[in-house]
Amino acid sequence: MTPPGGPAPAARIRAACSEARSHLARIERQIEHRAERRTITAKAKARSSRRHQAGWSPADERLFRELVELLTFERRGDIEALS
Repeated sequence: MTPPGGPAPAARIRAACSEARSHLARIERQIEHRAERRTITAKAKARSSRRHQAGWSPADERLFRELVELLTFERRGDIEALS
C-alpha cells in the first residue's frame, strides 16, 4: 500500500514533465523544418539561374534564423501552454 502523496503523484508529475518536454521538442523540430523549407524555397526563387551552387550563404542563414523567430512567435501560445 502506498501512502497518500507518496511515489505515485511524483511519478505522474515526472511523466507529465517528460511528455511536455517531448511536445516542446516536437514543436521546435516542426518550426526548424518549416523555416528550412521556406528558406530553400526563397533561395531557389532568388537564384534560379545558379543551379550548381552548394551550401548556404550567410544571407540564407540569416533568413533561416529570422523565419525560426517568426514561426516561434506564431506558435508562442502552444509553447507557453507547455512551459
